[in-house]
Amino acid sequence: MSAFRSASIGRWRPGTRTEMPPSPQQLLAVMQLSDSGLPIGRFAHSGGLEAWLHPRGDVCEGDLIRWIETSLRYAAARTDGVAAAHAHRSAECGDVAGMLRVDAELGTCKLSETARRMSTSCGRQLAVLAPQLFDNGPVAEFCASIRAERSSGHLAVVFGAVAAASGLTAEQTVLMEVRSVVSLHLSAAVRLGRLTASRAQVVQRLLEPAVIVAVQDALSRDLDAMSSSSFEIEIAMMAVRRLDGRMFAT
Repeated sequence: MSAFRSASIGRWRPGTRTEMPPSPQQLLAVMQLSDSGLPIGRFAHSGGLEAWLHPRGDVCEGDLIRWIETSLRYAAARTDGVAAAHAHRSAECGDVAGMLRVDAELGTCKLSETARRMSTSCGRQLAVLAPQLFDNGPVAEFCASIRAERSSGHLAVVFGAVAAASGLTAEQTVLMEVRSVVSLHLSAAVRLGRLTASRAQVVQRLLEPAVIVAVQDALSRDLDAMSSSSFEIEIAMMAVRRLDGRMFAT
């Protein structure tokens, strides 16, 4: 049995049939929200990978995998994944105050200005787009608060709320949020010439067990348990501003 199939996130496991298969509406929502063509600017960022790679000409594929695993375990699983799950739950209840609280709480876990800028620049673009895609009063009110600058608009929070409005489950939402971290780093590694496009697809497959563990971790955490301890990544995100001729915004 492969590592992929042996991984578990409780009542949902890829590679096995779910009790309730995704509906066509959910599948369409997944494809739209995970499409690289969604105009929110996510791929203008490398998540610190560009600065981390800059002085390291001898980084191998295994090093890249460990970098991404660290990002999943100590950042995505403990911050953005948790925020997406709780924003989804608040949106399902029509709780605008709850979505605003999650947005504020996530902001306290973004340790550097660079990390906050990366998160909010994409989130605000999604807050502009979302009301045009989904008819959901509380989520539209939350997005309006972001556009009026009464809330920061972190991407994971806006994404969680929008995913709920589109009919996705909390598990599907967190899976997409966590997987987007892998896509971001692998896309950056390809554009920086450190990985071929074909090999990136193989690495993405290899990282699926780590993604599943991160999803399970995120879904199990209370909002008050959010925390970030990915110091090397945070330092790399700050260092990117010192690079000359950088390719990514962060």
